[in-house]
Amino acid sequence: MEKLVKIILSKLGSILSIYVSLIIFGIISLFDLKIAILPEIGFPKVVVETKFPFAGIEEVEALISKPISERLGSSRGVKSVYAVSEPGSSQITITFANNKDLEFKISELREKLEQTREVLPQNSEKPILSRFDPNSGPFLEMVFFPDKLNNPILLKSYLEENWKPVLERIEGVANLQIGGGYEREILAEIDARRLLAYKLSPQSVGRAVVLSNRNVPAGSVPAGDKEVLVRVKGAASSLEDLGKTVITVGSNGEPVLFGDFTDLKINYRKRSEKALFNGKECVILYFYKESGANPVEVSERILEEANQIYKSSRSEVQFETGFDEASYVKQSVNGLKISLLIGAGLAFLVCMLLLRNFSSPIVLMLIVPVAVFISFFLFWIFRLSLNMMSLGGLAVGIGMLFDNSNVVLSAIERNLEKSQDKLKACISGISETILSVVIATMSTLFVFIPMVFLKTFIGSLFSEMALAISISLLVSLAISITLTPVLYYLIPLMYAKKDSFYSRLFITSETYENHFIEWHKRALEGLIKNPKGSLGWIFILISFSCFSVYFTSKEILPKMETGEFVIRLKFPFGTIRERVEESTIALESFIKEKYQVSNSISRIGKESLSGKDGGLTVDPSSEIRFILGSWYRNSTSKIVESIKRDLFEEFPNLNSNVKYSGDVLSAIVGTENEIIVELKGEDIAELEKIGKKLEKEGSSLPGVRKVSHALGESVMSYSLNFDESKLLRYGWSLDSVGDSLRIATLGGYFSGIELEGKEIPIRLIFRGVDIQNLDSVRNFGIPVGEKSVSISELSRIEEESNYRYLYGIGGQRANFLTFYSEPGKESKVLRGVDQFIKTAEFPTEISVGLQESADYSGVIRELSFTIILAFIVLYLLISGQFESIRVANRILITIPLVVLGAIPFLFIFGRSINASSFVGLIMLMGISIDSAVLFYEYFLIEKSKKVSNQIAAKKAANIILKPVLMNSTTTFVGLLPIMFVLMPGSEFQASMAVVVGFGVILSVLNAIFLLPLLFSIMEEKA
Repeated sequence: MEKLVKIILSKLGSILSIYVSLIIFGIISLFDLKIAILPEIGFPKVVVETKFPFAGIEEVEALISKPISERLGSSRGVKSVYAVSEPGSSQITITFANNKDLEFKISELREKLEQTREVLPQNSEKPILSRFDPNSGPFLEMVFFPDKLNNPILLKSYLEENWKPVLERIEGVANLQIGGGYEREILAEIDARRLLAYKLSPQSVGRAVVLSNRNVPAGSVPAGDKEVLVRVKGAASSLEDLGKTVITVGSNGEPVLFGDFTDLKINYRKRSEKALFNGKECVILYFYKESGANPVEVSERILEEANQIYKSSRSEVQFETGFDEASYVKQSVNGLKISLLIGAGLAFLVCMLLLRNFSSPIVLMLIVPVAVFISFFLFWIFRLSLNMMSLGGLAVGIGMLFDNSNVVLSAIERNLEKSQDKLKACISGISETILSVVIATMSTLFVFIPMVFLKTFIGSLFSEMALAISISLLVSLAISITLTPVLYYLIPLMYAKKDSFYSRLFITSETYENHFIEWHKRALEGLIKNPKGSLGWIFILISFSCFSVYFTSKEILPKMETGEFVIRLKFPFGTIRERVEESTIALESFIKEKYQVSNSISRIGKESLSGKDGGLTVDPSSEIRFILGSWYRNSTSKIVESIKRDLFEEFPNLNSNVKYSGDVLSAIVGTENEIIVELKGEDIAELEKIGKKLEKEGSSLPGVRKVSHALGESVMSYSLNFDESKLLRYGWSLDSVGDSLRIATLGGYFSGIELEGKEIPIRLIFRGVDIQNLDSVRNFGIPVGEKSVSISELSRIEEESNYRYLYGIGGQRANFLTFYSEPGKESKVLRGVDQFIKTAEFPTEISVGLQESADYSGVIRELSFTIILAFIVLYLLISGQFESIRVANRILITIPLVVLGAIPFLFIFGRSINASSFVGLIMLMGISIDSAVLFYEYFLIEKSKKVSNQIAAKKAANIILKPVLMNSTTTFVGLLPIMFVLMPGSEFQASMAVVVGFGVILSVLNAIFLLPLLFSIMEEKA
């Protein structure tokens, strides 16, 4: 080993050249690394959407949802299939057991979906399969107002013509939608009486307009030496031309023109969608990024291009950024970088106070940026992005860099005091510690190997952090045994001048250190003399830890404080936009009065076309995005929980849902305060009946805030039951009558006219005076020969209440009962609901059970398995290293105490037990082994001097006291900025930082007290 160290120290120039080259590569790589909030995660979930225009809910369920569910549910690896049917569309969510071979599984689903297409109705649209993405919403929202634009009503069309074509072509933009504003149309209001007088139906009028209002190519004819195209011209170029369109010919051969029975005008159609920014009407551009695109780069391109368009538009519009995900990403990444710098600075101060010179801390500070840039270069090689996980792993790995280098420097300085020769001190110091440093790093590295076996989305999420930690650990190991001694050898020894401020500071530091060393000797002596007394303290620690586990909040993933959240409101089907707008604005005002909101963006209502020539269908819903003030950004999760309580208390009848992008898990598996009970069967009426009963009885359970069942939402409708024999006799069918009624009530789009270079659609609809109420529908006439027949003569009209949605699980119908728990009472409510459904009586054909929350339970099982597997790996590693099971038993029996002892600090700091803290506990096991192995190395050295176990344990504890104290202190202070979330973006690692930070302190106590006690009472061996 000494020969290797001598070779390293004899090649100083080569070592420095290699590291300078790696630093240059790291700086170049930094500019090419992708920046994101979280790594790309392969969620084992896909969604299949199928449109079935104008089909009833039961038809959609029977002809679309059920066949697709049955076919796809038999695919390999499918865990569950949930179907939601509504009039005109079906949505099926398929979840796989894990994300292993996800691409192959999805490919297999696509093949089966193509085969299923053969059994679906011909007039249904092609099913669309898409991968589940919780971040599929807009990542950038730009708000526009008219400035010098002559007519504010033209704002939307102006943006469609001048802004949208340019912005949607930007690399990385997958889709661009426009919300709010006005849209032009040619409104053709039909006079119902005149229409019947001409013996026409709305349907036939629409078809005639489409056939007449177009230009038809008719080949070409020779003209000299050229071919001249021939076309039949029929497209109207003005309203006057459109009115002269011949629809049919009368009995005497006279033409019936379109304008004879319609009133044509250019109109801004009645809106069912509206956009507001801070209460002011506007138009919003919603940008959706491509999968895998860098949100920061795409956002910068969009804003740069938008500024260029604005400069060239003569300020006709004003715009500002309402919401930009990239701003939080940049703040978070920069925050973690600053936290890293602050932590390094604090660690430097601690090293300076403990080492009481300037050269060693300078060495430590020089190797930090070296390690960071080399890690960036390796990130680029392994295609990692800069995100919360990788940067958090890097920060922790850099803490290990201090640990390894501290051990090496402490050994070098101890040998320097003996020999006064720098080169010999470096050789001896590295020779003493290289084995323990390598083993310590490998043991920490090995504890992350079990994370490779994680199959849930948590594995995908934390695998990047594990890889980042592994990279930084290997870099820290290489630096500590190569660059650290080289720099120490090259940098001259620097001490504080006598009677200077630093000299007095170092003297004070040395005084406290000596006091601590003396106290440690006395405490260890007393502990060894009375070993039974330590059992009491261990029992108190275990009891307090178990007590704190019960009271510490638990969640799968920690929430990030993004400073923004969204409230989605859903209203009963048929609610008019004015009512939706009124409720939305009232809620927006309530939130802004009570909380410090800087901006709010509202999207009221949502409309879409029903089929190619259909009328508008309106989704009575709204969405309000709130942006918090910068001072309140770190309280996002608390504000969201408070708003949830307000909604339950102040707006109990409002169907609302609060989401924010920092709550990663709720977007994946649902919110944690919702316990869902599944009811499965074939009789939908029975499912609804049981749902109502359980809803009433379950609302009285302790801790339950509200209960609702999925089939409780109904839609009132009028059903027309026709005598089909009469219809056929008159030459009509159910489809043709339905189309005519739809055009009369909703309207329908047929063809269009190009005016001022833009295609304007033509919308046919009856006049308002013709269709006023149900009586108008009864009197609606259809032409039959020379007369007309009213709907009331051909049908029976009944009022019905239908389901808004129909649900299915696999091939069965289903109802879902949702229990909303009060904050902090999720576990209590879960137990109560479980007991409630077990004691309730149900018909034999109905199966009832809690919704399988394998996403939660599976994560808990896997993380627990990872900790156990990591412990086994460490046990085998230590046993193999020292070739003694007895030694491994004594070292590893103390590790669970350290791990368990770190948990109460989560409760003290108000953090939760989550996946991030689990990773911290796994890491803590490796760190604790480092101190224990270092102790045992020196224990063996002392034992070689033929002394007793007790004396060897005491001397080994005294020797390692300073290096382990320096290691733990530098790691602790380095994690303080993350622990206290001083910068945005640290909240995801805060739980891990608390566990590791206070865990290393416990590992020091373990190494200097508990392990010496255990080894001092070992039986003597020859």
